[in-house]
Amino acid sequence: MNDDFAIPGRLNVWIAAGQAAVLLGLLAAAGFVHSPWALAGLALGYALVMNSAYAMLHEAEHGSLHRNRVVNDAVGAGLALFFPAPFHLLRQGHIGHHLRNRSDDEAFDFYFDGESRVWKTLQLYGILTGFFYVAVVLGNLVALLHPRWLKAKWGDFDRPTKALLDSLNPRYFRLIRIEAFAVIALHAGWMAVWRVPAWHYFILL
Repeated sequence: MNDDFAIPGRLNVWIAAGQAAVLLGLLAAAGFVHSPWALAGLALGYALVMNSAYAMLHEAEHGSLHRNRVVNDAVGAGLALFFPAPFHLLRQGHIGHHLRNRSDDEAFDFYFDGESRVWKTLQLYGILTGFFYVAVVLGNLVALLHPRWLKAKWGDFDRPTKALLDSLNPRYFRLIRIEAFAVIALHAGWMAVWRVPAWHYFILL
């Protein structure tokens, strides 16, 4: 590869470490603030830093954060903890998005004959308003309790959901379960250590 386009692996690792440290600091600080304005400032900070961290996570999903695949995936998994969601679930969903993008299997902005107009409207505006993010975060519980539920037939009523679930590779389910446990353990443990009120935590996320 031309050096002008080489992956700056070492720099990326340092950037990711800095992002993780700042995110941990912001989450901990949420246990010490009482002013709504201070909490809003922390939430804004978390949003900005997490947006930057997701840019790095996105590179890891594509294997472009570090040349070494083990390092690439480890850093990606670490950043995904703050999203928070299992890295190997996010990556499969994201790569699948590239495969299905602009196809009927990912048509969120209109509905076909036989599909529910109400459901498709809720789906579209749920994506635009952030409810989709909430669904991803709640997916940690599904991934932890029984990852194979991700392959169940409950999503067959909706074409994009079915396409997403059908694309998931069961060989990663055990790893996804471990990552889901790590997500919950990190956030629950960190909030307990710094005595962060639940509503402060949810506002930051």
